[in-house]
Amino acid sequence: MTFTTLPAAGAKLRAATLSALFTEIRAIEAYKTSDQSVSSATTGTTIVDVTELGVALAANSKYRVDLWLIWTSPAAADIKLQWSVPSGCTGHWTHTAQNLAATAGTVYQGALAIGTQGQWEGQAADTLTRVSATVTTTNAGTLQFQYAQNTANASNTTIKANSHMRAFLLNL
Repeated sequence: MTFTTLPAAGAKLRAATLSALFTEIRAIEAYKTSDQSVSSATTGTTIVDVTELGVALAANSKYRVDLWLIWTSPAAADIKLQWSVPSGCTGHWTHTAQNLAATAGTVYQGALAIGTQGQWEGQAADTLTRVSATVTTTNAGTLQFQYAQNTANASNTTIKANSHMRAFLLNL
């Protein structure tokens, strides 16, 4: 991505230039407005898009991505997650999860390449997970978070409303 060139010292700063600069520093955001569930009665262990948690990325760009995911899954099902990325995309992601029902709940951590699937142990209570990623694109396209049950189970594995994602363009 080509970044906006600043005018020379003493030259006029035009509205179009200022608008382009604000666009470059503004986060791209996605917000989940409703719960989404999978179980053995629906898609089960087949990875599906987490609706509303995808953002459009520009070609030849670098991003820092922060995702706050609220979820629940039966212990017998666990949950598996991954990113769908534009072709030629590279990067890494990591996560930290906290069971919201426990004051000293289990914390999970891990680091994965952007094309690698992650798996977390099921939690019966709402769990907040912060997922962080760095992404470098070659082609424009959508960065989409995806999930499924790891083991098919009749009870729901749910991504909750109020989960949200922000992608920040890195001007390197």
